[in-house]
Amino acid sequence: MIIDQAILSVERRYSETHLSQVVATIGVTDSELAFVRQLLAEGTRESPPCRMMVCPSPTDRYLIVYQAEGDTEVRVLFFSEAVFAKFEFQPFWLLDYAMARQSTLTVESIDVAACNESDWRGMLSSMQELEAAKSRWTVGVLSGLVDCLLTAGQLGVLLEQDARCLVSSLYELLPVSCRRELSLNGLTSSFSAYPFQLCMARDTGDSWTSMFHTPGVSVVSLDDSLGMITDLRHPWANVIQRLLDRSGADACHDFVRSAPAATTFASLKSLANDALTQDDLCRGSSSADVSSTIAANSGFCYQQDVHPSYQGQRLQNEFGDSQQLTMPKLDLAHRETLEKLDQLDDAIFDAIAGLDQGFSRLETLWPQAKAHLASELIEESRDQYVRLIVDQCDRQLQTAGNVDRSTARLAMDVLRLLFSNASS
Repeated sequence: MIIDQAILSVERRYSETHLSQVVATIGVTDSELAFVRQLLAEGTRESPPCRMMVCPSPTDRYLIVYQAEGDTEVRVLFFSEAVFAKFEFQPFWLLDYAMARQSTLTVESIDVAACNESDWRGMLSSMQELEAAKSRWTVGVLSGLVDCLLTAGQLGVLLEQDARCLVSSLYELLPVSCRRELSLNGLTSSFSAYPFQLCMARDTGDSWTSMFHTPGVSVVSLDDSLGMITDLRHPWANVIQRLLDRSGADACHDFVRSAPAATTFASLKSLANDALTQDDLCRGSSSADVSSTIAANSGFCYQQDVHPSYQGQRLQNEFGDSQQLTMPKLDLAHRETLEKLDQLDDAIFDAIAGLDQGFSRLETLWPQAKAHLASELIEESRDQYVRLIVDQCDRQLQTAGNVDRSTARLAMDVLRLLFSNASS
């Protein structure tokens, strides 16, 4: 069970270009080195809040790229899934173990076969680190970020302080087997060189622009306040919030660790829904209240209200009712029309939330809808979508006193598209 290494120097040329040169390697292939150089070409930040990248390499190994503060060199660790599993897929623990055995900028392969938990677990236990994160960022931030990770294709987080405690806690709020699926970029604030799921950066104009203009990315700034205004849509995030609020970090830690060994991101929803029916998670709430909470927060259930007049016909068509309903002017009897509305609704909700490349899909679907659907239906759809955007902004105004920048930018982009050539 070996950790192989490489050291590369990174030099900035002009304003954006970054060149990397290999200083030393051991046990690393040419394709792995080329991949790392591609990652670093995006440009390291002078003072990133989380000084590491974690992702799979082009081979069957994982890698951690780490740059110490003030260094122009980066150290890259390459290791198998079996090695990663030994550290419970917690990249910080693996990095701590490897760096404790490096006193100079030399490289050597590290055999971890004989290491045990006391060799690599940090001075702070995972529960203590989670408690520290909860007191610094609040339960709302932690559960909200978990929710974004599980519902957004990619998540960018902007903050000024050291992000290690926060990111380590996010790993701790996921079952061990799920952590291998989470890729992290804390060095370049860019998603383009590899489809990272989580990207951390200082809250600067350049970082915001870089993240915001990446299609399908949700961007959250944690610098304006210690709270995070978001409706939790994923059941796992609801479970995390309930446990942290009601029972504390120890109980949350024990619950997360009790997840089956084969748990994946895809299976978290059913696992969490089962947990939400348990009495210990529902104290103070009736089962009906819990079901209502899940329905309200999971999967944008309110999108069924976009075209409320047509829901009855939609159901009758799907269940093969022989009595066909018709509506004057709007030919909604055809399944194709209903399917177009469904696709449009899905795209608008994802676009408003910054999910699943929703805006790029909307850019394609909206002109098609205007070309093929009745003008009255287009006008009504536009009105309903504007109402949704206004309602979302109004909720933030009521709860936080302002509309966050991410919501405002997404809203403006969607509105600009909806009203482009509005008369056509």
